[in-house]
Amino acid sequence: MKILAQLSLKSKTYFSFALKILSVGLNIGGAILAARLLGVAEFGVYAIVLAWVNILGTAATLGLNQVTLRELSVIRSINSEDFGNSLRRFARKSTLIVGLILGLVLAFGFKLAGDSSLQSLGFLAISAAALAVVFRAQIYMLQAEMRALGFVLAGQLPELLYRPIVFFMGVFLLGFINTKPTSSMLLGVFALALMAAYWGGAVHTYRTIPRPKFKVPASSNLEKKKWLQTGAVFWVVNVFTVLLREIDIILLGILVGPAEAGIFAVVRRAINVLMFGGTVVNMVYAPLFAAKGSEKSRESLQDSFGQATNQAFILVVPIAVCFLIWGDTILGFFGSEFKSGYYALIIFGLGELFQYLLGPAVLALHMTNHEQVSAKIVIWITMLKVPISALLISQFGLMGAGVAAGLSLAMHYSAASYAIYALERIKPVFLSPSRLNF
Repeated sequence: MKILAQLSLKSKTYFSFALKILSVGLNIGGAILAARLLGVAEFGVYAIVLAWVNILGTAATLGLNQVTLRELSVIRSINSEDFGNSLRRFARKSTLIVGLILGLVLAFGFKLAGDSSLQSLGFLAISAAALAVVFRAQIYMLQAEMRALGFVLAGQLPELLYRPIVFFMGVFLLGFINTKPTSSMLLGVFALALMAAYWGGAVHTYRTIPRPKFKVPASSNLEKKKWLQTGAVFWVVNVFTVLLREIDIILLGILVGPAEAGIFAVVRRAINVLMFGGTVVNMVYAPLFAAKGSEKSRESLQDSFGQATNQAFILVVPIAVCFLIWGDTILGFFGSEFKSGYYALIIFGLGELFQYLLGPAVLALHMTNHEQVSAKIVIWITMLKVPISALLISQFGLMGAGVAAGLSLAMHYSAASYAIYALERIKPVFLSPSRLNF
């Protein structure tokens, strides 16, 4: 693990890319097994519940994962011996309490839902969903801590390796034991995978970070207030961002049916493959953006922004070409019913490509103390998207969801790119070709 921490940024990026490839393979393999075992309708129910878990798991962090990532990165750049123990302890406890509350809210919400497919979920599914909210939030916190402390690669292991391995093995065993598994059983497997991922990451953190020689003083009320106020802005950004991503699956389940929601969930998984190059680059460069932003070095920040953009673009373009040519075949691996999502996949993917043309502007806003601007952007885009998605989905079903998703992503990335240029004079790479650095 120490060897991984000593790698250069570029080496970390490509090592992370290799790890992400393995993760994507395990995730896609688990999703294919699950989709084929459950069928399109049952897989749709699972996808709807998972969308709610992701929304509430994000909400449970209170934005403190982003606060931890930014503040701890700055603290460590000033004093390498400071591990921010009081901040990390406060963030973990707060996230745990809120996660438990939101998990219970989700459990009761299923029983009160108007959707009969959700009302029919059994005790196992409800308990698994509630636990998934708690551990999803804790994993977000764990990743933020490890990235800020310099363990960028190790910090990706819980989400990129431990969870996919356990989920894949669980789905395989589920299909071997039960020839007709249900969405409730699959939710149980997913919750177990999250728990295993969290404990794997927590053990690594415990072994790596030295124990304080003296008792860590409790955070003052002033410090807590400051962290929560900063986190509130990140919370708005994170929650509205995940709403922006998940709302189409939820609306498809409400307005059309769980089968269409299941198909679009598979489309989303394919888009996640397209996104993973940018995700890997963002995870590596986030602490650097925070440090450069605190130094007020625009020239250096522009160089880092250009490098991150170019590396992500190189990783993403080949995948986009594969989707364009063989997209229907790829979706067919999940089952013949899922091929109908091909055109939604293409339109959705075009919107996602805007990020790789314009650069990681959203991340740059967050890491340079402009999270309030990012919050305003994502709020407006989400408020526009919800009625547009509802209208398009009610009229055109699956295709309408693809159009709404692609359009909203293009609008989001364009607005963020304009904002980071207006605030920090950070240009998209295609407007500053002299800064290309591969």
